[in-house]
Amino acid sequence: MVALLLPIKIMRSPILQILFTIGLIAALIFFSGFYPVALVNRRVILASDFYSNLAAAKKFYDSQKLYSNSSAADWESPELKLLEKDIQSAVLQNLVEDRILINKSGQVSGLKGLLFENLNQILSQVSGDLTNEGLANLYGWDIRTFKKVVLEPEARRKTFIEGFARQGRDFNEWFSREKRGANVKILLNGFVWNQNRGQVESKR
Repeated sequence: MVALLLPIKIMRSPILQILFTIGLIAALIFFSGFYPVALVNRRVILASDFYSNLAAAKKFYDSQKLYSNSSAADWESPELKLLEKDIQSAVLQNLVEDRILINKSGQVSGLKGLLFENLNQILSQVSGDLTNEGLANLYGWDIRTFKKVVLEPEARRKTFIEGFARQGRDFNEWFSREKRGANVKILLNGFVWNQNRGQVESKR
């Protein structure tokens, strides 16, 4: 339909048709979020995941302001712009750390089964507090999304910690070393990966 609106001369040019198609595909990729904001050991972290988590974190902050009868958050204010930078760093850090754990799943014997058990245990502990309406008000998510984004990474980390404890190994020491040794490239403007610290930092 869009093509029909273009001048006939343009649509008759094969080169311009190709350029138009490439531009259209690029626009679709950009607006759908299917492009990387970070690479972790050559594995992609998608913009769609990053911005979804960021929006949820900001909505949670807004909801807390609302429940405390405070004025609505002004994300354009200098103070909250700085806070948003910190939130973005934290969101990126969490995504990077979870990706590293996924990549290192062979470190824990029987990880898949243990992860399933821990996830069910966590779900049983919080199931009474989880409703689609409540999660939508707090994060803008449904139960399925909350489970995938929050509970699964939490269960994965718990599984690693327990697995290392059974082996008599220190998880935190190992994970700190893995983060410092990981090949991480932050592609989101305004942020870098501090290799020595194994963490995302914002450029200020």
